[in-house]
Amino acid sequence: TTTLLRTFWTALETLFSNQTPNSSRENVVNSLLPIIQKTYILKNLRAVHSQLCNTIEQQRLQELEIANFEEFVRYFSAHTENSIEMKKIYGYLSQNPLLRTRLFSLRKALSDGKSIATFLDSHETRIRWQIKRLYRMRNIATHLGVEVPGIDIAANHLHNYFDYVVNYMLCKSENGDYVISTAAVVFEAKNDNRIHAEMLKENNPLSLDNYVAYLFGPDGNLINYQFEY
Repeated sequence: TTTLLRTFWTALETLFSNQTPNSSRENVVNSLLPIIQKTYILKNLRAVHSQLCNTIEQQRLQELEIANFEEFVRYFSAHTENSIEMKKIYGYLSQNPLLRTRLFSLRKALSDGKSIATFLDSHETRIRWQIKRLYRMRNIATHLGVEVPGIDIAANHLHNYFDYVVNYMLCKSENGDYVISTAAVVFEAKNDNRIHAEMLKENNPLSLDNYVAYLFGPDGNLINYQFEY
């Protein structure tokens, strides 16, 4: 497990080795974080949609005009968490209270520009802390030669992070975005996140008029990204 932890951290350092003259640790933190942030809302929405498709009969979803992911996002954006339309979905989830609560909480958390910005800021703080914690665990395992508690989970997280970045670049390529280098991918993600933050400052309620910008920022292809590879 110790070897796996070191290997996956080294893989991330190598992936982002040409970003800036900063330390390799800072390159990992400052490069990994923008990509995770850019796709965080998409990841949440895809997870909820996938669970809905596995829980609710397809015919019932089609009756609500939710035949695919994009239609789910439109339905989600058009109706508030307490609306009659959302309550129709809640009614189909009587046997899955956890999913019902997750759907309600996510819609409430993404209710307007300010709420979405808070949602993203809170996640950024948690992920930044987690990446630095993983680095400390890697150092303890490397320099002291002992396995710290939770090292197996830490290795799995680093593995997931590495896979996620690679899959993100695959998604970009499959959606017609030419990937020049990881440096270019990180630079674009940072810019898109800054633009997204400016969009959210308008602080309008989430609706069909603004859902693409409010949920996915300026990248028009992001809604098409799938991470099931």
